[in-house]
Amino acid sequence: MKESIKTCLLDTSSIAQFDDELMRIIECEEASAQEVEEQHMHIGVRNEQGRVYRLIGVSGMGLYGKLLIEIQYFGFKNESQDKIPRERYDDILMK
Repeated sequence: MKESIKTCLLDTSSIAQFDDELMRIIECEEASAQEVEEQHMHIGVRNEQGRVYRLIGVSGMGLYGKLLIEIQYFGFKNESQDKIPRERYDDILMK
């Protein structure tokens, strides 16, 4: 089965200013929240106010690791890197 990346907005009223940049980096399809949640691994993305507004779902571990490295290369920070996430996400990113 081919690995895939899907994303959806959780809160359309608080889209981050960097969202267009993020979408260019991850190059994935928009999907329903249910389709994204069906993926194996999940990344929450925080906006400037600290709220998770976007969910990214990745179907495989290899692709997930590559995606995290690529996103961090472009200046995004993984706040879960040094601690266990307290929310429902495997990792939480912010810029």
